[in-house]
Amino acid sequence: MRTAAIVIVWAGCAHAPPAAPTTPPDITAASHKIIDAFDKGQLATVEPQLAPGYVHLEEGAPRDRAKDLAGLAKWKPDGPHVIERTWSEEKVFTTGSEAVFVGRALERSSGARGGYSYDGRYTLAWHFEDGAWRLALWTWNRAGAAAERDVWNDIFKHGTGYETKPNKVLVDAVEKVAPGSALDIASGQGRNVLFLASKGWKTTGIDFSHEGMEQARAKAKAQNLDVTWREEDVDAADLGTATFDLVTLIYAGHDPKVIAKAQQALKPGGLFVCEYFHATADDKDAFATGELAKAFAGYEIVRDEVVDDTPDWAVDRASLVRFVARKR
Repeated sequence: MRTAAIVIVWAGCAHAPPAAPTTPPDITAASHKIIDAFDKGQLATVEPQLAPGYVHLEEGAPRDRAKDLAGLAKWKPDGPHVIERTWSEEKVFTTGSEAVFVGRALERSSGARGGYSYDGRYTLAWHFEDGAWRLALWTWNRAGAAAERDVWNDIFKHGTGYETKPNKVLVDAVEKVAPGSALDIASGQGRNVLFLASKGWKTTGIDFSHEGMEQARAKAKAQNLDVTWREEDVDAADLGTATFDLVTLIYAGHDPKVIAKAQQALKPGGLFVCEYFHATADDKDAFATGELAKAFAGYEIVRDEVVDDTPDWAVDRASLVRFVARKR
């Protein structure tokens, strides 16, 4: 009887489903593998890994399991597909039998003229069932500058959530300054660059939002103001050397590389004007106390303060940095 009992116990264990392997390398490797299999049209590899309720959502309409598998069945080996993929910013979130992989990928497809290049973020949601991980959800969204540009196009298209009058720090800073050449970084819908042009400044506005630029151009034309427009990403743009008497960085982030470009673009005696959020314990994606003064060592610091006020890009009060410096 003891032997029989042992056999029954072991038989029960043999049929118990294995524990879900939830270590990040397992999920990351599985995500890479199924994406690569899609690239190569490997139907036999992909099909058993898709959950019955699987959904694939990229740009356009969502696709279900049947539609994705039907597409793979028609895949042509000599057709365009991703031939290079570089992963970054990968993370895995796991809870019991659920796991989510998130990763950013720079990709290049095959095809004529070297193929297309993409910068996107994948999200793959996995579910462990019947002893195996199966993919339940696959999404892809643009990442990097393309995604940010789309966001700002939407913001300016809807026309809500921001101040449309010129920034008060800028107005105060140039009140008693003779007009010269000015560069407005991230000029958006043109509120600051058009103000400067109306005061006699020879102005240039740079922004990567097409919608913002179109609105700004239309306003300049309506007001008969002469402005130079540069529809470019400031991160990649050449802002020149000792070119401008005034450079603004108003609610345009706190990237040290952009600040360095602004400094290089300033003529001796030129003014730098900045307003942005102040870093707090809850939000460190902003200027820390004294950060700008340190970056502008050797300049004449005209204004450097942290205030509690209503920002140009919100309705709730916030901690703000207001900074003006003159290049010696």
